[in-house]
Amino acid sequence: MKFGISISNLGIYSDFDGLIALAQDAEEAGWNGIFPWDHVLHKPRADLRVIDPWIALAAIAANTKKIILGPMITPLARRRPWKVARESVSLDHLSKGRLVLGVGLGSVVNQDFKRFGEACTNATRRTKLDESLQILQGLWKGEPFRFSGKHYSIEDGTTFLPRPYRNRERIPIWVGGGKWPWRKQPFHRAAKFEGTFPEFTHNNGDIVAEYFENIAKYIEQYRKHLDGFDFVTLGKAPQRKAKLKEYFAPILKSGRITWWVERVYNWKGPLEQIRRRIREGPPDI
Repeated sequence: MKFGISISNLGIYSDFDGLIALAQDAEEAGWNGIFPWDHVLHKPRADLRVIDPWIALAAIAANTKKIILGPMITPLARRRPWKVARESVSLDHLSKGRLVLGVGLGSVVNQDFKRFGEACTNATRRTKLDESLQILQGLWKGEPFRFSGKHYSIEDGTTFLPRPYRNRERIPIWVGGGKWPWRKQPFHRAAKFEGTFPEFTHNNGDIVAEYFENIAKYIEQYRKHLDGFDFVTLGKAPQRKAKLKEYFAPILKSGRITWWVERVYNWKGPLEQIRRRIREGPPDI
């Protein structure tokens, strides 16, 4: 199991020098990934500092060497998919193949969509998300491509180069989801890609393991196998050693979860204090 950190793109994480230093601390301390939020506003506060997560990711990529990075998640329904295709491949090349693209509907609908006149119904955002994913895959191939959908169209013969850094057909995609088992569509969508990143956290390791076991069985119905498929969970690891071992025991036993991503944005205190905790490294399990 790999360990990552989830940070926001606002507040104390909006200072570029501090953000770059935090990412370098994480890499040196053995964390495997760093995943910023992708929000335009998030909260209706006039004094809230917010930075663009894609520029933040570029800064992190340019100042690290091995840590995996990517937006978790970017709501494709409020993005132009051809612009995302250019940005993602550019970031993939800048990071030398370390990008993972997290996608989903988005969660802060009023601030990220409605406030700016963006269509924000679930149905519209779902359709835009699925069309965008088709477009990304088509443009990443570096071959003549056309598309005609309900929301987007691309003229015949459109070719985007370069291809992803490792000459893959596509950059790895993790699909966000939540409210399992009542909303299964995101996990059906995730089965077509490289991983799933549900918005779920619980202070009982047995429940987390059971939750992902059920998601894995559901996704496996739509795939021939789960080899190379990532199951990513957000969480808050217990601080006490005894509690830590107890919490992670069923998760490790299940073998389903491939990434544990710590909710660093929930940690309290100034950025320097958070950096000190990051330097302690991932949970010792």
